[in-house]
Amino acid sequence: MEKKQSWNLEKPRLEALEEGGSLQMAAEEAVRTGDDVFGKVFTQQTLAEMYGGTLEFTGCRFDHCRFEELEMKRLDFVDCVFDRCEVGNLTLTDSAMRRVNFLKCRMTGDTFAKCALADVHFEECMMDYFGIGDSKLERVLFDGCRLKESMWNSLKWSKLSLQDCDLTASQWSFVPMNGLNLTSCIIDNIRVEMMSLRGVTVTSQQALMLAGMLGIKISDGF
Repeated sequence: MEKKQSWNLEKPRLEALEEGGSLQMAAEEAVRTGDDVFGKVFTQQTLAEMYGGTLEFTGCRFDHCRFEELEMKRLDFVDCVFDRCEVGNLTLTDSAMRRVNFLKCRMTGDTFAKCALADVHFEECMMDYFGIGDSKLERVLFDGCRLKESMWNSLKWSKLSLQDCDLTASQWSFVPMNGLNLTSCIIDNIRVEMMSLRGVTVTSQQALMLAGMLGIKISDGF
């Protein structure tokens, strides 16, 4: 079965990177000066307990880093790669991501609200209880992610793809599914509005499950 989306993601544009040293110190200095953190690689670093202020990372790579207790006014990422990072229970509001890859990251309980995502790739990430709402998505791929009990609310999207994802007990509200292909995903106990299902592609088995959820009775009798 062909699952690959018909469109291509723009990859992060990473130039020659310099060792960034302390992620915490680099971020605090950038907030103080109003500059971006640019062209750095951070390894096994932690960014925590930052409140208010705005911060942008551009052309950076994060390897095995931890992000926690961040309540920024705005936190943006452009041309960044997160490799096996701990990014759980993070709330992003009014944030933007452009050409960003998350590879095998733990993102349990993350919440994205009023965010703009473009050319963002989530690959084999643990994202149970993930929530995204009132956001705009353009060329966004969830590939092999665990998204159990995730919440999707009031999204505007263009070119969204979910491949080999576990969407068990996920909730979808005010999200048009026209053009989505869920045939490679697990959608057991998914909760979705009937009108939103218009144009979604599923397997025959998934269709029977959705029909039962919607109270439709299927009979081969005459």
